[in-house]
Amino acid sequence: NFSGRVQLANLLGSQKGQWSKAQQHIEVALQLRPDDLNARSVDANVKLHLGHFGAGFDSRKYRFGSGKVFGAFRRPFRHPTWNGEPTVKSLLLLPETEQGVGYELLAATLIPSLEAKGIEVFFETSQKLIPFLTSLYPNARFIPFSAEGEIDLLDPRIEVKAYFSAACSFLRRDHKDFPVLSMMQQ
Repeated sequence: NFSGRVQLANLLGSQKGQWSKAQQHIEVALQLRPDDLNARSVDANVKLHLGHFGAGFDSRKYRFGSGKVFGAFRRPFRHPTWNGEPTVKSLLLLPETEQGVGYELLAATLIPSLEAKGIEVFFETSQKLIPFLTSLYPNARFIPFSAEGEIDLLDPRIEVKAYFSAACSFLRRDHKDFPVLSMMQQ
């Protein structure tokens, strides 16, 4: 049964560390309901833990089209979504805030990869992280979260937006795409 397969896959992976067995169960579940967001989330976790980063982030970004995720900070940004186009000159990077401050820090690790592609980065983040992130990434522009939407988010220089997981699907396809040093070692 579908729910049992999803729950078993989640349990085998997250509780037992048996990611290969979890993969077998989530693949069966997705054959039954390929559009189920919970199953896609478990599938993403399984693939990421197995080192299948491209496929894992592809599964993770699937949720963006649903309109059923995010918390209080999900607002209708007017910017088109970045699809990995190399011609983009500026990007608004948006961490998935329902995951907390850790996801904001993880999302910030994409800034050097984007800047290396010649993309100016605007990053929406918690006010308390701005001084720290500015010290790490002085060329990026940090904008504090605002439930109403910060006027800076309307900056005409911003061409596109990208949520963290979606950006990872373009920038973190393989082990070699990850930075060698952690953010704290820089």
